[in-house]
Amino acid sequence: MKCIYFIFLVFLIASCSDDESNTNACVEQAYKELFTVALNDEICFPNGSSLKITKIESAHCQCNIYCDYGGDFIIGIEAQSAAIVIENKEFYTRKIDLNTSIFKNYEINNFSINYQGSTEIPFCIDDFNSDDVTLSFSVIPE
Repeated sequence: MKCIYFIFLVFLIASCSDDESNTNACVEQAYKELFTVALNDEICFPNGSSLKITKIESAHCQCNIYCDYGGDFIIGIEAQSAAIVIENKEFYTRKIDLNTSIFKNYEINNFSINYQGSTEIPFCIDDFNSDDVTLSFSVIPE
């Protein structure tokens, strides 16, 4: 019986290997400095608070259909303080001035969107992939 416990313990320890990389680990960032993030990235600030990109979706028109809302993304950002979610915001990039206070404790400045490596956002997108989108901005605490 002791042998079975020993084998179980060896397998348990082996499964907890340090080799596993966490691709979405929190990245330390200073306030007021421009940084670039993608979907599921989390940025940590000196005071222990953080922002996480929770959603990047396309609200673009299909290229063979006429519509009035082309060139728009839906962005979700979660603000945390000491690992407690304090705010979740979702917004259409075209309908909000992002260089304002959309969060109680942060001001977002110099916001820009890159789609497939370009700041020129197409009016229509047929095959959207959120991996093609990065966001750049700086954060100022209020």
